[in-house]
Amino acid sequence: MDVINTTQGLCAECLKVVSARICRTEDNVVMKKNCPTHGLSEVVISNDPAWYERVTSFETRFEKPGSVSKKSQAGCPFDCGFCEAHKQRLVLPVVPVTSACNLNCPVCYTINKNTRPYFITRDEFKKILAQVRQAEPDMRLINFTGGEPLMHPEFAELVEMCRDAGIHRITISTNGLRFLENETLLERLTELDARIVLSFNSFQRAPYTATAGKDLLEEKLKILGLLEKHRPSTTLLSVAALGINDQEIGDIVAYVMESDFIISSEIHTVAFTGQNVGRFDQTTRLTTPDVIAGIVKKNPDIAMDDFLPSPCAHPLCYSVCYLLKTENNGSVPFARFMKDEDITRILSRSLYMQPDLETEEVMNDVLNDVWSRELSGEAEALIIQQMRSMLEEIYPAKPIDYMTRQRRAEQFIKAVYIHSHMDAANFDVQRARRCCVAVPDGNGSCIPTCTYNNIYRARDKRFCD
Repeated sequence: MDVINTTQGLCAECLKVVSARICRTEDNVVMKKNCPTHGLSEVVISNDPAWYERVTSFETRFEKPGSVSKKSQAGCPFDCGFCEAHKQRLVLPVVPVTSACNLNCPVCYTINKNTRPYFITRDEFKKILAQVRQAEPDMRLINFTGGEPLMHPEFAELVEMCRDAGIHRITISTNGLRFLENETLLERLTELDARIVLSFNSFQRAPYTATAGKDLLEEKLKILGLLEKHRPSTTLLSVAALGINDQEIGDIVAYVMESDFIISSEIHTVAFTGQNVGRFDQTTRLTTPDVIAGIVKKNPDIAMDDFLPSPCAHPLCYSVCYLLKTENNGSVPFARFMKDEDITRILSRSLYMQPDLETEEVMNDVLNDVWSRELSGEAEALIIQQMRSMLEEIYPAKPIDYMTRQRRAEQFIKAVYIHSHMDAANFDVQRARRCCVAVPDGNGSCIPTCTYNNIYRARDKRFCD
């Protein structure tokens, strides 16, 4: 057994910081920890050592946080945040707007409270927007969560506040059930260019009973019908669990690739935090290469190496495959015609591709590079044709606003994102320090999401008694 790295983790029993080693075995990469009180523990963090070595060799583009609120005293992860030891700026603010939820999912990685539920006020949210803007003046992205965010009685107004504050990409993590009761809300959110991130774990009944606590298949299919009718920007978010729905992840991605009203698929590996602790079988744990293998098996246009780690996050946290749409529902992964450094460049300051001027410059360079290569055949000609059409639409001679560019870009590009949250078993202080996704509170604190879910959510009286 070879030791690849040393770090610090958490004891899953007492949540104290303990020493940890990242080791390579014949078949896996594992984290080994030793708690003085609770002894040795081990968890697989990659079932593919070659994949692990490849992604950890990629460069991470660090930028110090625009705002630091705490000194490093107790040590990571107990000084959040951001503390002076944090290495990465805020890229995606995550805002839980309510503790209320209309489901009680065993797979949920957070803590919800329906007794005396919390609903964020406009004044509280205004402070959060100001905090985010002060830390990151160019921020264009925000994610709403809960609980179930659509249960907030003034949710559309919160989205309007984002638009007024210059936030252009507003994502809503939702189970979608409220749309079955209030289609007008979906119409309004579509008008506001909000992106619906719909939880969708299966095309079968049993996985919903396991992950959501009840059979939701009929409801989910009806919600898909509403989304196709109103056509907001839509992402399907699937929580992948071994032996429950892992064999379907590739089918869900294939459905996204074939559907003209869905722009991307996002897969989260199951994590055991929040109300999930003790309620869900921990033998269902998957790693990122497990998920990629399942996708590749059902999608012949996609290969393992088409997924790259996000350059603004730890390589074990985010992997992404962007694809250029072609005729007849075909697609070509960016990694087939773009250099890794070009993809890294357009993603160095965001988890998601942005249709900004730097992207225009990179894409023009890529187009010229593809054209200048000594290549022949229909595939290369099709890539050149599609890239030219895309660039002409997104960056026309007569300038268009950012939101219009973003919507036009979605007509040409599909994406598959994989996000592996940490729980106490696989928590790695090095990953936490490099986290670019965090929960701002409006009072200066900004806590990385996995740290928040493992430690701080349970202390937050708004969400937990």
